[in-house]
Amino acid sequence: MIKGELDRSGEPVALVARTGLDLDRFGIRYTHAGISLRDSPELPWAVRQLYFACDEGRPRLFDQGIPGFVFGTDDPALGYVSMLLLPEAVAAPLARVVLDKSRALALLAPTYSANAHAFSLLYQNCNQWVAEMLA
Repeated sequence: MIKGELDRSGEPVALVARTGLDLDRFGIRYTHAGISLRDSPELPWAVRQLYFACDEGRPRLFDQGIPGFVFGTDDPALGYVSMLLLPEAVAAPLARVVLDKSRALALLAPTYSANAHAFSLLYQNCNQWVAEMLA
């Protein structure tokens, strides 16, 4: 259903967010975001995102298909997904930056924390990486 909506949109790039852990007690519904590219080199509409490789102790970029991304929720019965289609004026430059692995990797902080916030100088999380890609 989600991939079909993205296909029908005719747009090349979408921001995609989903629920993860249940953070309702903090008033937070969406906990994880990524940038989905129609023309991803991995597969159509793969979601490029930041994740923390626990065994390596460092953040990495990961391209994940829509089904895997969506099912990363803590409770599938309560899962939410949001898609924001971007206008061409924003989508084209963003796609170039996202596909430039060296540039995208340069925006990864050396330390990761799921609790990082936008003004943290010590830690980064997946959603901050998306915001930095947009900037």
